[in-house]
Parts: sequence; C-alpha cells; structure tokens
Amino acid sequence: ALPILLAIRGLGNIASGSPGQVLKHGAQLLTSMINAMDDKDDGNNVVTLEAKSSLSKILEYVDEKDIRSVLIHIAIRIRPFFDSEKDELRKASITLFGKLTKFSKGNNEDVFFEQIINGLVTLLLHLQDPRHEVDRKS
Repeated sequence: ALPILLAIRGLGNIASGSPGQVLKHGAQLLTSMINAMDDKDDGNNVVTLEAKSSLSKILEYVDEKDIRSVLIHIAIRIRPFFDSEKDELRKASITLFGKLTKFSKGNNEDVFFEQIINGLVTLLLHLQDPRHEVDRKS
C-alpha cells in the first residue's frame, strides 16, 4: 500500500506545485483518486484517506466539466465514511463533501441534493463531534 499511498500523495501535490497540470489532466487525476478510494487492499484506509485529502487539493484547480461526470460517484463513495470510527477519515470525508457542493449546480443538482439529504442526519450529529476538527468541517 505504501507505493500507492506515495503515488496518490504525489498526484495531490501537483495542485500546489503545478496547478496548470491539474487543469490539463483533471479527468485522469480524478479517476486515479476515485480508484484509490476504492482500493480493496487498503484495510486500514490509509490510501483512502490520502486519496480524499489529495482530491480535496485538486478540486480547486480541476475543470468543472471533468468533475461533473464523476460528482455523484464521489459523493456516494465518501458518504459511508461520515460514520467512520477514525477521526481523520470522518474529517477528510466531510471536508471533501463540502468542497464538492460547489460543483452541484446544473444537471447534478437534484441528485446531489439527494446525497445531502441522505447524509444530513450524520452531518448534523457531527456538529457535536468530540473532535473539534471534525465538527468544524460539518
């Protein structure tokens, strides 16, 4: 898992080192992050956590047309982690979900709104999360 973790971290760091490359290769970066979140050999979810953190970094620079096609897929993938026992996973998932909302207008609005409604109870409960990093993200 370490080589995958380092590769995903490197791809996420492209956002700070070369934002133009994120714009140019946005679709491939998004696909890599989604695949990393779905890594079946990631029992401790370290790759998943890194993919969520890296995805949050690149979202600022990715072309809106690239994210729209995978927006709902990402939202569905991260919602189960709102209830994770690991603070870092909860925080990264809620942060990423929040950043996805800026892409929810247009064709995806109704479907994304459904994802918000489905996760609303969990998000509201996390407003009282004992970990302040998590409740601030809710």
